[in-house]
Amino acid sequence: MLPDFVLTDTDPPTVVEVWGMLGREDYRARKQEKLEHYRREGTLLIEWDPHGALPELTLPARG
Repeated sequence: MLPDFVLTDTDPPTVVEVWGMLGREDYRARKQEKLEHYRREGTLLIEWDPHGALPELTLPARG
């Protein structure tokens, strides 16, 4: 699983995914696979659709 970016200054590291080709069915399917993988692994994730506003960059507290 290769994310677009990994923020290594957070503990644990945070994955950043930029969803840029949402009009393609194969891309949407791959996006879903990645989201499921990140959920299973408990990976912190920031998502951004570059056609919209920048995402909120405040990460949730982990408990």
